[in-house]
Amino acid sequence: VGGGPSPPPPPPKPQQPPPAPSAADLDAREREIAAEHEALERQMAQVRRQRAALTLQRRERELRDEAAATLSRRRAQLDARVERDVENLRRDLADREAVLGRRRADIKREMDALVLKYEACATEACGAREAFQSAAADVRARADEEA
Repeated sequence: VGGGPSPPPPPPKPQQPPPAPSAADLDAREREIAAEHEALERQMAQVRRQRAALTLQRRERELRDEAAATLSRRRAQLDARVERDVENLRRDLADREAVLGRRRADIKREMDALVLKYEACATEACGAREAFQSAAADVRARADEEA
């Protein structure tokens, strides 16, 4: 409790190097390192398998996407071909209907002409019958007058 300077610190003790590990300690440390190495190798193998699985999944997805796109394009091509075929069939049907319509009109004109000829023949036959009956009546009347 005096006011004097504090005593100097004790001189540092010379540091002794750690004792050399024993052969058993070295063997144990080597086994630890080998075990850590094996664990790291297993982890690396697992990482490689996971990466391979991810790569495979990515490729599968790409193939599915490509297949879907190919299918979509093929479906669009088929739809377009079907539409062209349907349009061609519609055009063909319209052409055939027009041809048949003209043929029907031609046949109707021919039928109308035949009806007119038939009516003319019927009228002529009626006139011939009436003329025959009239002539026969005249012949009978003359025969009756002569008799």
